[in-house]
Amino acid sequence: MGEGFGLARARRYAPDVLARMLALLCVLLATGSCEEPPASAPSRLAVVATVYPLADIARTIGGSRVDVQWWIESGQFVATYQPSPSQIEALRRAAIVVSGGVGELYATEEFAGEPGGRRLIRLDSLIDPQERVPALWLDPTLARASADALAERLSAMDLAHAPDYRAAADRFRRDLDDLTREFDSALVGLIGKNVGCVGNDYSALARPFGFQTVQLHDSPVVVLDSAALSHVARKVVENACVLVLIEADTPPAVVKQVQASMPVPVVTIDSLGSCATPSRDTYLELMRFNYQQLQDGWRRATGF
Repeated sequence: MGEGFGLARARRYAPDVLARMLALLCVLLATGSCEEPPASAPSRLAVVATVYPLADIARTIGGSRVDVQWWIESGQFVATYQPSPSQIEALRRAAIVVSGGVGELYATEEFAGEPGGRRLIRLDSLIDPQERVPALWLDPTLARASADALAERLSAMDLAHAPDYRAAADRFRRDLDDLTREFDSALVGLIGKNVGCVGNDYSALARPFGFQTVQLHDSPVVVLDSAALSHVARKVVENACVLVLIEADTPPAVVKQVQASMPVPVVTIDSLGSCATPSRDTYLELMRFNYQQLQDGWRRATGF
């Protein structure tokens, strides 16, 4: 008797058809489903930020669709930081790089020309050259602008989620505006006043509240001796400063020593934030901390 039609057909197509049938049977037995495995999720867009506050803004706008790295946070110095070779390589491979610009040549010099320059968002490129100062992310106006720039860059690279990026930027702007307005009335008395700075330049923080900063000493407060502190105190009086600002990572004992030498309240400001400090681990919380510090200092200065 001749072979049945089914057996003859199976032998004609073996081993190709049989192998496929066996593979499908294995999948069905293992998963209980005839659906195809889902396609792998697209890789996240790489973003490098020179400082932690800008990294958090990037995470706020990009969400789970970005992989954000940063170099500097509280306890480190922006001007003297030297990235490692692996960090430089990550910088070169990044889809987007976010930098304050001023004092950060180790990042911006990598993108002096095209096409790399199109991947770089520099806060100091968003304002007049005469207004460019360090730590520009402390100016909420520029933080808002950086959020918009990030949303546009990410949208261009990931059109499918462009509405999500723009919506995130809108929320960020609203939240930041609400936060700044919350402190407007409490800090209105600082308008036109002089505020001294030791070590870091906090000019960007002064802009929304209309006070002027006076650089009292360029060196970090932790290296000032008694003679230098006396010199700073004299400059406070000469410039009619109402507050003195120093970095928040200054050891408490040193802050106490500085306060004892100054004729006005000493206020600690965090210009960099940190992922390890819950009260300052987002950009909004960082700015809230700084605004509260200014508010407390002004209350001490006025006795209210």
